[in-house]
Amino acid sequence: MTLVELLVGLTVSLFLMAGAAALMTQQLHEHRRMLAQTQLQADLRALQVLLRRELRQAGAWGEPGAWLWTPETGTPRANPYDTIEVRAGELRFASSQAVSDPTQREDQRLDDADRKALRWRGATLEFRTDGGRFQPLNDPSSVAVRRFEADQEAVVMDAELTCAQPCGSTAQCPPRVTVRTLRVQIDVEAVSDPRVRRSVDWRIPIDSPGVEGQCAA
Repeated sequence: MTLVELLVGLTVSLFLMAGAAALMTQQLHEHRRMLAQTQLQADLRALQVLLRRELRQAGAWGEPGAWLWTPETGTPRANPYDTIEVRAGELRFASSQAVSDPTQREDQRLDDADRKALRWRGATLEFRTDGGRFQPLNDPSSVAVRRFEADQEAVVMDAELTCAQPCGSTAQCPPRVTVRTLRVQIDVEAVSDPRVRRSVDWRIPIDSPGVEGQCAA
């Protein structure tokens, strides 16, 4: 083998090694991207389960029919937990502990333990627990939340047919029932690969309707 043949062989070998290294690097990047996509999807599924469970109960209380007049209940009462506030990067709501914990009795009073909230801080989405503390719902070192928006969609209907007595000249009668849906939009991004992004647009119906006014006693 001559020196020229040896040099040509080395050059070809170097080209082959460079190609193999480039292919391996590409495969590693694809593998990391697939892992990032899998983690992103898993985090979004867990987040969706939590949000659907919590937001469906917004405004829920232990006596949902108390706003109706009946011979048993007497004077109708307003729902003390019917409070939903939508702000920039934040959603505040409440639900009675008696709904989620059967051992709790309905006390008809909105206190700090009944208040809940979602808020977006930096790259983290946080949830306010019954104890008043905000807990992160994502690990910002692996999955970053780039956008969080919430909005309330409502359909208002008169509920005169639910009243046992005619309204007459009562100003607050008939009550108006608001069927509500919370729309939540979230953008997330994999920190290890910013090209891996997902956007979700969820509409979550609220089980407890909003009520204004009341039936005549």
